[in-house]
Amino acid sequence: MKHRIVVMYVACLLASTGLASRAVHAHAIVVEATPAANATVGNSVPVDLKFNSRIDTTRSRLAIVDATGKSRVLHLNPDSPPNHMRATASNLAPGKYRLEWYVLSADGHITRGNLKFHVEATP
Repeated sequence: MKHRIVVMYVACLLASTGLASRAVHAHAIVVEATPAANATVGNSVPVDLKFNSRIDTTRSRLAIVDATGKSRVLHLNPDSPPNHMRATASNLAPGKYRLEWYVLSADGHITRGNLKFHVEATP
């Protein structure tokens, strides 16, 4: 009887550990980004955020924020792969900017993040 209880306890422990580790990996995390963090770019910026899992682009959001805090939503390219957010930020004045994203992964987890970069004056 004691042996059976120990076996059940260990089985429950292993099952809960497996579920916990899967939940950690379920969040959509950026694994590659264009522009790169702290990059200096021109006034038209192709944006490509690659995530480690599929994302729901219809419920996700990508915005660019300038140094004054003014935010502009970027329209996502509908032809992007299921784990990418792709857009273009154009007509940017020289200065500091921040990309902000709010992503709903396909399994329902929400992640947010941001990436800073700098736009250089073009001759």
